[in-house]
Amino acid sequence: MPEGNVLMYEQIREVLETGMTAEIIDREIYNLALGLTDDQELCKLLTLLAAQEEKHRDLLARKHHVYGGAASFSYDVKASDLASVDDLVSRDLEALILYCVNLETRRARQYKAAADKVSDTVVRQFLLFLSDEELKHADRLREAGGLPAEDRQ
Repeated sequence: MPEGNVLMYEQIREVLETGMTAEIIDREIYNLALGLTDDQELCKLLTLLAAQEEKHRDLLARKHHVYGGAASFSYDVKASDLASVDDLVSRDLEALILYCVNLETRRARQYKAAADKVSDTVVRQFLLFLSDEELKHADRLREAGGLPAEDRQ
């Protein structure tokens, strides 16, 4: 394989590994958030979002393998990854929803920024797809919390 492709594949794997790590952490955050609310509708949504984050991780893992990465990827979530969730324990439902909305919009921006860095068209489109997925998650959370929709213009 030409050296340029090796370097490009290394960059792609690094971007995908960052995404997988983020999805693993986000899934764990949603699972923790489930214990912070008794609102049944929000619990259903958080459960769905946790499952979708796992799906995203699986998609990233498959793409990672295509670009020469290991067939499996794991990340042990650290207490520092979840520290900000502890701040929500004594807060209200709206604070929990806003936290999750901010999490999703931050991930969307991260995927968009990553897409801007890679030259591979397939990976770029995939990262933009994930960015859009995260924005949809934020929209669902806003709707569940009765918060105004974000203007993306």
